[in-house]
Amino acid sequence: MKKTLSILLISTFFYSCVKENNIDGDGYNRESVLTNWVNNLVLPAYADFKIKMNDLEVKSNTFISSPDPNTIGDLQQALFQAQKVWQHVAMFELQGDTRIYMNTYPIDRETSTVPFPNSNEDDTTLESNLEGSISEINQIDFTKSGSIDEQGFAAFDYLINKDDALTKFTSDITKDKYKAYLTKVLNRMIALTNTSKTYWQNNAASIIANNGSNANASFDKMVNDYINYVEQGFRENKIATPSGKRDNLKNAEAVESYYSSEHSKEFFEESFKAINNFYYGISYDGSTTGAGLKTYLDYLNAEVYISNDNKNYKITDFVDIKFTNITTASESLATDFVTQVETDNSKMITMFNNIQEYVFLFKTNIFQALSVNQDYVDSDGD
Repeated sequence: MKKTLSILLISTFFYSCVKENNIDGDGYNRESVLTNWVNNLVLPAYADFKIKMNDLEVKSNTFISSPDPNTIGDLQQALFQAQKVWQHVAMFELQGDTRIYMNTYPIDRETSTVPFPNSNEDDTTLESNLEGSISEINQIDFTKSGSIDEQGFAAFDYLINKDDALTKFTSDITKDKYKAYLTKVLNRMIALTNTSKTYWQNNAASIIANNGSNANASFDKMVNDYINYVEQGFRENKIATPSGKRDNLKNAEAVESYYSSEHSKEFFEESFKAINNFYYGISYDGSTTGAGLKTYLDYLNAEVYISNDNKNYKITDFVDIKFTNITTASESLATDFVTQVETDNSKMITMFNNIQEYVFLFKTNIFQALSVNQDYVDSDGD
């Protein structure tokens, strides 16, 4: 068995032994999965995130009124707590593109050592924004796609965690501009949070009731949002880009929360916890386990055929192994991903490969087993 599992990715995947798709009725109650996801994962996570964002607002106002080592320390801790909970709501995107406005990194600043071309880019950067007048800062339109890397958690991190952050908020030359920009970034984040939380609260019942099997059904949409997040928000943003996996140009500045990178591994692991919770149906607080992708796949007795063995294996057994491999690889990573990239980038590449095995299994077999069509286009080749 161990030998068979270790050669999974060089074997040919074939899907087999799964019942007819849900359009014809596979007998599984998709509403039970949606109920668990919405009531026990999404809503509690957003409620906690709103609490953390409210605290961030309070700490920000206190710091702006009285910037000193104590108030900036409190603000930095509040940012960390909010960003940690953010990992649990980032994948739930039914209502829009909140994620790209809340947490696009690295930020766009003129002094970056390696450029990151953006197809939606404009000519402004976070630093050029800070060079403008108070009036110009107040007029910045954060709804434009070209501004996604000048706001959100990454901009907040830059403003309060870089080495000279406190000086920027106390110097007569820069303090008013920095306070204005921090306030603008915060207000935008609060507005996005309120919009997302309200959407899920107001539409929870209808999302659960939309329990069919088609491109517009809630289950299909949430499954697509989930694996899209695993690919883009988890694999690409947290691992592939800073490690240079795609272009062989590693760049530590692309690590999440670069100016407080001591938290980068913790954010990665918190994100992986959210990925696990969704698959296994584990509640946000970890106290209960209900219907999820695992229970559905087990019900279907979904299997993969491994040509090397001429034998079928349960998909859920393979998922367990893939998640264990990711956990094991994470244990070898440094707490600070900047340090990891700069000292032993090979471990980041190993992590990428482990995540990729799960993505490949999902897109090749799990989508088909669940009778869900992929609704997004990527250029990863997997």
